[in-house]
Amino acid sequence: MAKRAPIDEKPFRPVDEALVRSVMTGTPEGGARQEQNRREGGQSVATMSAARSSVAVLEAPAERPLSSPRIVPMPAPAPTQRRTETAAVGGGEHTIERRDREKRVLLTRVEERDVERLVGRLAGELRTPVKLSHVLRACITMVLHAEEELVEQGRRTTLIRPGNGEAIELAEFERGLAQVFAGAFRDSRPLR
Repeated sequence: MAKRAPIDEKPFRPVDEALVRSVMTGTPEGGARQEQNRREGGQSVATMSAARSSVAVLEAPAERPLSSPRIVPMPAPAPTQRRTETAAVGGGEHTIERRDREKRVLLTRVEERDVERLVGRLAGELRTPVKLSHVLRACITMVLHAEEELVEQGRRTTLIRPGNGEAIELAEFERGLAQVFAGAFRDSRPLR
């Protein structure tokens, strides 16, 4: 439930007028006010600096009125660094990147139940927590490991993808893909 603000409480203003004016003019006259605003819980000086570096600042020299600002381009922000680590995995060094890409797949209720059951059984046998994402990333590792064999199996196989509305034909197509994967995994070198 919403609370009423006490009558004597100062209204919340995350950015005060002096700060806006100092950003617009490019003058530091609002510096002390910025620090006070930061201490009171408004936007920090660092936040405002970041905002200024991402857009052009409107600058008006003292001799020109605010109505005719001069646009001063700001340097482009430095590209963000992807967080990577090097780890010894499988006997070699690999670069591990932050996982920030999402791929989606649609399942039937039966497939979802069966996959969740498999993940639960696997976690039980391994005696450690396992999530579906761990299992799928392990599968992706296997698929990428067998890439050359997959391409070779694809050359020797003829599959025609049906439309999404053709459920039976689509299931047959995906079964054919599974056979291509099984053959490629059988022919690939051992995963190290």
